[in-house]
Amino acid sequence: MAIFTFNDYNSLINDTNTTFDKSLMCPIEEIMMTPKESTLNSILGYSRALSVRESKHLSKIEMILN
Repeated sequence: MAIFTFNDYNSLINDTNTTFDKSLMCPIEEIMMTPKESTLNSILGYSRALSVRESKHLSKIEMILN
C-alpha cells in the first residue's frame, strides 16, 4: 500500500482529471475487475431459460423454463 502525505492526498483529490477509488487510493483506470465464471454462467443460463411472449390479452408474458 502506498504512503501519502496530507499534501499528496490533497493534490490527488483536487486533481479533476483523475478519478480515484477512495478505498484503494489508486486511479480507477488501473483497477481491472471481472466477474467470476460462475456468475457469467448463471446469467447465460437465465437468459436461455427466460421466455418472453406476446399475448392477446396481456402485453407480454414472461416465463422461466426449466
